[in-house]
Amino acid sequence: MSDVLCGPYVLTRVLIRGDRSGARPSLHEAHDAGLFLFARTWPRSGGLRDLTGFWNLEARTLLRLGGYPRAEDYFVQLRDLGTTDEHYFVILDAGERYPISILRSDPTRSSSLRNFRQPAGRRFLWQGLRKLATGLGILHGEGTLH
Repeated sequence: MSDVLCGPYVLTRVLIRGDRSGARPSLHEAHDAGLFLFARTWPRSGGLRDLTGFWNLEARTLLRLGGYPRAEDYFVQLRDLGTTDEHYFVILDAGERYPISILRSDPTRSSSLRNFRQPAGRRFLWQGLRKLATGLGILHGEGTLH
């Protein structure tokens, strides 16, 4: 895929391809002034009648979770949201986090995932699992995930 502009952001690579109806958004790597970000996009020409509702729900959920104490420890941070002629988009700042599929496929980023024989590798795994469980607990407590 060649680079695509989505508002002021450049989408450089599709990580998860969504469907044309908009029921499942696409996830892209995005860049803005050198920052590495993620973009979730929904097509504005999707087949779903209430695609705007999906986008609004995503935005409200991210805004609500962003106000949770220590939210940055458990969730990606909402950086921006908007629309273009082609897309609804949500820009997410994940810090140093990457989807596990990216970590597994990139040997330079996955050394901590493959190093479970060492105590530091196991500690990294258990810390990650604790954050995942806490984040899921927060989502469940907020009524976002059932």
